[in-house]
Amino acid sequence: MSGVEEGEHKVIIAYRNYQGEQTVYFTGDVKEFDINITIQPKNLFLSPLVLSVIGFLALIIVVLGTMLVKAKRA
Repeated sequence: MSGVEEGEHKVIIAYRNYQGEQTVYFTGDVKEFDINITIQPKNLFLSPLVLSVIGFLALIIVVLGTMLVKAKRA
């Protein structure tokens, strides 16, 4: 391969909710190599969008709960 430094490189494939990765090591004058990557569904609960929505809903629940407690005291 030309233009690729020797050493450790990571190949990542990601599409929609699937992802796979493999670490490859380039040494010497390698012209050809095989890559076998297992593609698996990503954990959607760890995505920033899902965590933001959960945080926003939790904030709404806390605000509404606080308003309910204040209304019962009045």
